[in-house]
Amino acid sequence: MKTNKKIKMLIVNSDEHWKWNSGIAVLNIELQFPVVVSFFDCVYCQTVKVGPCPGLEVKENFNVTKYLGKWYEIQRSFAIFEMGLKCVTTEYTLDEDGNLNIFNRGVRIFSNKEENITGIAESSDETEEAKFQAQIGGTPIKSNFWILDTDYNQYSVVMSCKGVSKNIFHFEILWILSRKPTLDGTVLTQIKNYLENRGVYVAGLQNTQQDCYK
Repeated sequence: MKTNKKIKMLIVNSDEHWKWNSGIAVLNIELQFPVVVSFFDCVYCQTVKVGPCPGLEVKENFNVTKYLGKWYEIQRSFAIFEMGLKCVTTEYTLDEDGNLNIFNRGVRIFSNKEENITGIAESSDETEEAKFQAQIGGTPIKSNFWILDTDYNQYSVVMSCKGVSKNIFHFEILWILSRKPTLDGTVLTQIKNYLENRGVYVAGLQNTQQDCYK
């Protein structure tokens, strides 16, 4: 029997880097024109690219049970809501209703204060079980949440993508996760080669400081 999966997702969010004006945020991007997005869309403000979300392949025959447990963030693309955070982790558990709960947390680099926020993501494709639609922080806006690849025991590659303005452009963020606070350099290189071969931009990935678990 196919499990009706939902992912409750927690992503650390900080709006201190945005200036709000009546619920509207203005973001200047590399295309040299202002992008105006709603308060809710701004939860997804990350790397901005022209066109709709990319049509990437995800993990085949995704096994939810094997994916359970804690993951440490090793690298990520730019995300305004993760600025100033270290020791970012995600923990997956299965609840009594067969939903996948996700608990993400991070620690402020200068204050050592822990922060978190909740969200929910639902299975979006019966033929591709690694594709989900996510809602962050209780907003009504949904974004793609895709598990591009994982071996379950060592690494995971996750992408979130949100099309805006009738898919004229989209917000995108990529995470590389590990079962441990560190990831073997050879494995990391293999992951990046895998992504580059599929047209995913990896040059802008940033290292996540993981010094809370020594």
